[in-house]
Amino acid sequence: MTVSSDKLITTIKENSESSHFQSLMISLAKDMINVYFSTKDTMDRDFKFLTESQGLFNLSDKEIDLAFSAVENDYKMLKKDLDDNAIKKNAQDLAAKAAAAGAPLAAVYISGSVVGMSAAGITSGLATLGMGMGMTGGLVVVGLIGIMTYKGLKHLTGANELDKYKTRELMLHEVIKQTQKTISLIIDDINFIVQKLNNVTLNHVEQSEKIKKLVQMIAKYQNAIKAVDNKANYYQNSANRLQCPKELDISRLEALTAEPTKKPLFDFIVENYEKSSIEVGGEQKNSVVLKDNIDTEILDKMGEVFKSLGYFEMSNIMKGKASEGIGKIKGMLR
Repeated sequence: MTVSSDKLITTIKENSESSHFQSLMISLAKDMINVYFSTKDTMDRDFKFLTESQGLFNLSDKEIDLAFSAVENDYKMLKKDLDDNAIKKNAQDLAAKAAAAGAPLAAVYISGSVVGMSAAGITSGLATLGMGMGMTGGLVVVGLIGIMTYKGLKHLTGANELDKYKTRELMLHEVIKQTQKTISLIIDDINFIVQKLNNVTLNHVEQSEKIKKLVQMIAKYQNAIKAVDNKANYYQNSANRLQCPKELDISRLEALTAEPTKKPLFDFIVENYEKSSIEVGGEQKNSVVLKDNIDTEILDKMGEVFKSLGYFEMSNIMKGKASEGIGKIKGMLR
């Protein structure tokens, strides 16, 4: 049975508290935007159905803008190389938009968008603001401890290369878990349809139309599982990249792989980096940066190598800095 949009909205209104209705409509708009972005593979705001239904949802232009901004914020966090400071700033900007629209920030996290309804998903907007509210309270404390510990000294030495991406890493792992659950559900559906196909084939000789329909359904599910698997690999790749320094400290790596048995590790790491000119404080500097297109499995192995070598440990960083300084002094004396 097909139910019209206005009937659905009426049902929601009748079964919700009047004080919650605005938040529900904003969250519903946000979820539709996410589906639109995902299925159309675009982030264009030209979403005709939402524009035409704006009056039905009783949402103002500012509230629609808030819904779009919430989804765009989540996509930026997952798909762009944002550290915790950038994520926090985006969340604060979103909070300002919510205030301007006269809507509670929690409205955009009532149900799932990109990162979902889970507690980890809610922290994408709330924990980065440092708001210990409701079910997110404990997570806020845990998340901020991980992000803020030793930030001063680590920032000066470069030891915070991993810590500053903790929020994004949490979100990526949450999306990976959700994607794996989706794959599991699709496999269950495929198995169910295959069982029905077997029953039709065994029990009926002339069931060509039913068989054709079931075969087509299986093909669609197989395409779906391939698409979801590609999505899982994309986010796993992004998560693995966070375990590798974006800029490689060659002096530090050389010091850690000075032993002959560790030389292959140096070569393995270096071949996945390239020389590039990057902007730092408004000035260009030459650096060695992580390549863009690296296989997920390779990134995973690189992360293990960096960890086993102690690349991010404070003592090794200081040794690397000292070695680099001595090298420069020797060069000046020649």
